[in-house]
Amino acid sequence: MRLISPLTLALPLLASAQSYPQLQSVFSKIKSFIPSAAIATTPEVAAEAARKNVIPLTLDKWQEAFAASSAQAPGQEWYVLITGGNKTCSTSCNVVEEAWNKSTVALSSGPSPPRLAILNCETQPVLCHTWFARAPSIWHITPNRNETAVRVIELNQTSTTAETFLKLHKEKGWKAVTPYTGIFHPFDGLVSKLHFSYPLGYLLWVFSMIPNWAMILAVSFGSRTLMGRRPDRRPAGGPTQPATAN
Repeated sequence: MRLISPLTLALPLLASAQSYPQLQSVFSKIKSFIPSAAIATTPEVAAEAARKNVIPLTLDKWQEAFAASSAQAPGQEWYVLITGGNKTCSTSCNVVEEAWNKSTVALSSGPSPPRLAILNCETQPVLCHTWFARAPSIWHITPNRNETAVRVIELNQTSTTAETFLKLHKEKGWKAVTPYTGIFHPFDGLVSKLHFSYPLGYLLWVFSMIPNWAMILAVSFGSRTLMGRRPDRRPAGGPTQPATAN
């Protein structure tokens, strides 16, 4: 026996509610008691929603993702969450990432939803250094054929919630942020146009792997070596003694 959904039985009443203000008021009150499914309520459900709606950016695939988006829908906005793990974020990104996961369902719904992506600096350190990205933050990106607008919004590590992302998108809070136009712009910057982004990203990543004590030891050893090679400008006969009066 096939069961009929209660929502199917309610469709005629919902249709008639448009004609009768009293019925519409009743249904509005009933709707207010029904929890919204737009924001995931548990971390497990939120993580599953994020896996379906969010594109993970990697060093070898991120350019293809943006190029395809620009070709299919020029001007479509992107939200890229910059996050990390113990090394890059000291576990403080967990709150931000959980809030982001809960908001992905609502952000992905609607007539013209934005593209959602995530860049994990723990698993993609070279790409993070290439972008000069810092976690936790949200990047609003609008790729176009001529130029790409990039806005970086820093996120609070403790007070960020799902509503933070929903409000940012609904109220277009990213417009209050000045677009980045420096030489390290990941799309249109001088370093990117000269194809130096990847070499620079690898170089910065290597330097970030060197412990602080090793850097201090190397600087100390180098300075002592240079001081030891400094030429001695004293006269060959030694220092001259001042003449004494008779």
